[in-house]
Amino acid sequence: MLSTMIGDLFAPSPTLVLAPSTPVDRAVRLMRRYGFSELPVILAGYLVGVVSEHDLAAALLDSRRPGEIAVIELAPEEFYVGRLEQPLADALTLLARHRLQRIAVIGDDDEFLGMLSEAAISKAVERGRLQDQAARALATGEFREPLRAVR
Repeated sequence: MLSTMIGDLFAPSPTLVLAPSTPVDRAVRLMRRYGFSELPVILAGYLVGVVSEHDLAAALLDSRRPGEIAVIELAPEEFYVGRLEQPLADALTLLARHRLQRIAVIGDDDEFLGMLSEAAISKAVERGRLQDQAARALATGEFREPLRAVR
């Protein structure tokens, strides 16, 4: 069992989040400009969705212009979250099994706190900040059961 918790590695609330009403074309521009492949959708401090470039590409199939489509319309019905006090092993499992690059982190009151990325975990392994068990789990794919999806 890993002793490292999600809260040890997550990035506190990113400066870039989307409102549910953000038009798809604006979201795409922001993602490209700042190099994000997915962004959290936040309403009154709470996570209501996570949209990826792939999700936003669905706007191309819509008869409306991307500027007329809100990101929340394209957000998947379910998304995965982690909590600060959950073992990092749970996040590793989730990232691997669902081929995710990052997960949202929420607090005890379900408020959005930030994101935990695969890159942050890899950097921690490289810098020796994680136990050998974490590095081994990352390398071998020996993970625990995933976190639950929410919506």
